[in-house]
Amino acid sequence: VGILSSLAKQKDIRLDQVREESVLLSETLKSSLKTMSTNLHKQTSRLKEEGEVLTSSLRSALDSIALENTALKSQLVAAGVSIDDVMRGIIHQLNADEKQRQVDIR
Repeated sequence: VGILSSLAKQKDIRLDQVREESVLLSETLKSSLKTMSTNLHKQTSRLKEEGEVLTSSLRSALDSIALENTALKSQLVAAGVSIDDVMRGIIHQLNADEKQRQVDIR
């Protein structure tokens, strides 16, 4: 009877230990998940802000390029140069450069 009583008491002690460990693990997991969630939210917000800044910067760069393009077209027209001829020349040069790049790769 003494052995059974001792075994039962040990089982109860171990069961209490497991319960305590379970509570600690659960609290640790909740805390970790909360921290991860907070960090993910912060990172998402930061990335969104960076995306907005990059979008604005790109939009500004495109506007600047469009203005420069308009000015250059006006200069070409004023000089009596055909914009279509210039564009064809640029496309021709780009194609030639690409063909040369392909040859260089081989």
